[in-house]
Formats: sequence, C-alpha cells, structure tokens
Amino acid sequence: MSQGDADEIQQPQDEPQQDVQDPLDGQEQQGDAQEIPQDEPAPVIEEDEETKRLRLEKEEQERKEREEREEQERKEREERLEQERIAREEFEAKLKEDTLKFNDMMLQGISNLQRVQNSFAYTRLNLAEKDIDRVFVVPYLHLRYLDLSQNRIVDIKNLLPLKYLVQLNASKNEINSLAVFSDPQNFPYLQYLNLQTNKIPVLEPIGLIRLRRLNLIENEINQITFTGHDNVEILELGKNKIKSLVGFGNMAKLKELYLQGNEISDFRQLENLPALLKLNIRANKIVKIKTPIITLPNLSYLNLRENQIAKYDDLKKIAKIKSITTLNMLANPIVDEMGEGFKQEILMFYDHFVRINKSDVTKEDVDEALRVLKERRDEEERKRQEAAEEARLAEEARLAEEARIAEEARIAEEARLAEVKLAEEAEQARLAQEQEEKAKAAALEQPQQQEPEAS
Repeated sequence: MSQGDADEIQQPQDEPQQDVQDPLDGQEQQGDAQEIPQDEPAPVIEEDEETKRLRLEKEEQERKEREEREEQERKEREERLEQERIAREEFEAKLKEDTLKFNDMMLQGISNLQRVQNSFAYTRLNLAEKDIDRVFVVPYLHLRYLDLSQNRIVDIKNLLPLKYLVQLNASKNEINSLAVFSDPQNFPYLQYLNLQTNKIPVLEPIGLIRLRRLNLIENEINQITFTGHDNVEILELGKNKIKSLVGFGNMAKLKELYLQGNEISDFRQLENLPALLKLNIRANKIVKIKTPIITLPNLSYLNLRENQIAKYDDLKKIAKIKSITTLNMLANPIVDEMGEGFKQEILMFYDHFVRINKSDVTKEDVDEALRVLKERRDEEERKRQEAAEEARLAEEARLAEEARIAEEARIAEEARLAEVKLAEEAEQARLAQEQEEKAKAAALEQPQQQEPEAS
C-alpha cells in the first residue's frame, strides 16, 4: 500500500478528533446559563488499519444481508398479495359457480305452485342430498316447506327472509347453534323444525311462536338454557349428553317427550306438564325411582328400557301411576331377574295396563295372573294357618312346660318349707330340752345351798 493510500485511509480517523470538545470547554463558553452538567462522551477509540477494514467489511456484509432480507420480504409480500388475489378470484369464481349451481338446484327442486293472495307462488323446495355447504339467497319468499337434509350446511341465516315457512328440515348437516331461532320475529309461522344429527351443543331458548314439533335427536347437547315453550307438543332430544331436566317443566301443550340415550338419572324435574302423554327415557342412567313421584295426570306411555332399575319397590312406584297404560322396562335388572314372570307380577296387582314390555295385555294374561295370584294367596293362607297352628301348638307346649316347671317349683318349695318346718321343730325341741336341762340343774343346786344355812 502506498503512503498516499495510507494517508487517505487514515484521514477519517483524524477528522472526529478535530470535532471532539471537552465538556468543560462548553460550560466555560456558556457561562452561568449552562447549569446542568453534560454527560461525558465516551472516548474515541482509534482503529488500526486491520480493525477498520474488518469493521467496514462487516458493515458491508450487514448492508447486503439487510438488502437481501428486504428483497426477500418484498418478494414474499408480493407473493402473498398474489396468492390473496388468486384466492379471492378463486373464491369469487367458486361463489359465482356455487350460486349458479344453487340456483340450478332450486329450479330442479321447486314445486307445488299454489295460489297465494292475489297471485301464484311455489311453496315447496327440496334440496336434500345435494352436497350443499352454503345456503344462498332463496328468492321464493312464499315457501311453506323446505328440505335441506343430508348436506354440509353450517349457517342458515340466509333463510330468514322466508317468513312463511311452516316446515324446515335441516337434519344431517353441520349446524352448531340455535341462535337464529331465538328471536320471535324470525320464522313466525314455522311449526315443525327438524335439526336431527347436527352439531348443536347448547339447547337455547326457542322463540318460534307457532312451533309445535322440535327434533334435536343426535346432536351434542350437554348444556341447557332452554326454559320451556308455550306451544310445542312434541320435543325430541334423544342421543345427546343431557344430564339434568331443569327447564323442561311448565310446557302446557307438550304431549310427547323423547329423551332416550342421554345421561339422566332423575326425572322429577318434569313438573307442570298436564298434557304429556308419552315419555321415553330409554337407555339412561336411572337406578332408583326417587320420591316424590312425578305428577303427570295424563301420562299413558312410559319407556324406561335399558336402565338400571333393580328393586321391586321401584317398580311398584311406577305401577301405581294409574294413568300409565303402556310400560316398557326391558333390559333392566329387575326384568332380567324375573323373566317372563315380570308381566304377570304387574297384572296381579295393577289392572290398568294394556301393554307391558312390548307385549299386549290380553284377557287370558289377566285371568292367568289372577289365578296365580289366588293360588299364591291360598298358599300364603295355608302357610299362615300352618304357621298359626304351629304357633298355637308351640304356645301350648310352652304353657305346658311352664306349668310343669311351676309344679316342680311348687313341689320343691313345699319340700323346702317342710324341711324348714322340721328344722324349726328340731330347733324348738333342742331349745326345750336345753331349757329343761337348765331347770333340772337349777333344782339340784337349790338343796345344796340350803344345807349350810341350816347348820
């Protein structure tokens, strides 16, 4: 390296040294106006030629890396924007395609042209099993019946303009909320709602003012905020994860309640259901019929199949409900234990049943049950009389034994008294003899005392 080059490289090191000022110099120039002391700057470390070269190389490397990084980020940003643009275009294209496809399916599924007010309108639309994952706007505003079953639908908010719907079947989809049905303003004429086999976890309040039948079988319901409904007549909630029946009371028009395949252990919360006719609690976790027994004045059908009821006392609690005419308790321990005699056992004491465990009650069944009951009662009476006779004989034997023991005790007491009397007489004789001997001795002593006095 030439001396000129060395001077040219060294020059940047000399320039900072010319600008460095002592903090005290600055204060002297400012005088009294500068009262706050300044921080002392770090001393400048002179770099040798090799250190400066390495530093410059490092700075150049960092600059290149920064530029490469910024370029990479720019490319990634442009690539991301391009991907978003492509995705948006694909989405819009698919949306357009799905909309056209949905419209075509509606044209194929629309039917039942009827007179509506002063014009004509289609009232039925069938879109079942169309592999639909989204519901688009339905222009047939006077629809009464809509079938969307067996698709992949999650959201049905686009159906809200269909205010005249009477029946909606959206079973076997992927709907996960009942929120759209909570507002009384929505679907004001809907009477039958089928949401069987969806993914609904919460049974929420239902605001459908004219609803008469609600099917929520085979969902994922494990939470209940439902508080009843004034007009529902049939409520189907089988195959969920329901544990408590709080909220199911106070439904004045409810006629049928299906709760099979849940996790219920107690159904006493079913209060104030004056119209209830059918109650299905099959395959739950009922072990004991707890008291007080539910008061359901019109209940005629009760299905307790596949529970864990094992005690006859629990059976009697159910059988005493006179309104029940059809009872199913198959696959309970008590039925397994009693076998074919279960039906007969009920008919012996309760004559209001017409069907037991899926078998009709015939006159022959009743006559046979009464015959067996009579035989049983006759046998019980015979055993009672035998037991009474045995008890009488045992009592007579007991009394005879007591009399014998008393007689033996009396004889023994008489013997004891005789011995006591003999002993007393012997004692008296002894005392009398002692007295006599004392008297004789005294008589003998008296003449001997008189003889010395005479002398």
